[in-house]
Amino acid sequence: MTVTKHNFPQLNDEVAADIRKYHFGEAVMQAADAFRSKNYELYVELLEPFDDMLSGAQRKKLDYAKRNARQE
Repeated sequence: MTVTKHNFPQLNDEVAADIRKYHFGEAVMQAADAFRSKNYELYVELLEPFDDMLSGAQRKKLDYAKRNARQE
C-alpha cells in the first residue's frame, strides 16, 4: 500500500514524503529484477504508482513494459 496523507491523515507532509521515498526505492529494486526477467506486468504494477517520481529512463522503461506486457 502506498502511504499518503489520504490513507494516514495524522502524518505530517514531511514524514509521508519520506515514507513514500522509501517505498519508491523498494519498488525500484524489485522492478529492476522484474524488468531483467522480462516480467513486464510486474514492472508496471510496481512503478506505476510512483509515476511522478520516475526518472526519464525509468519512464521510458515503464512505457516499454506497458507495451510488452499487453503482448504477452
